[in-house]
Amino acid sequence: MVRPSNWKARERIMKTWRKPKIRVIAVGTEINAYACAQL
Repeated sequence: MVRPSNWKARERIMKTWRKPKIRVIAVGTEINAYACAQL
């Protein structure tokens, strides 16, 4: 059984995952990978 507190924490994580910050970090990682590939 999943406790309600754990479910709330999960919901919070999902909401955080949807935030633009995650997208910015992902894009930054892609740019870094691309820059490394050019070297």
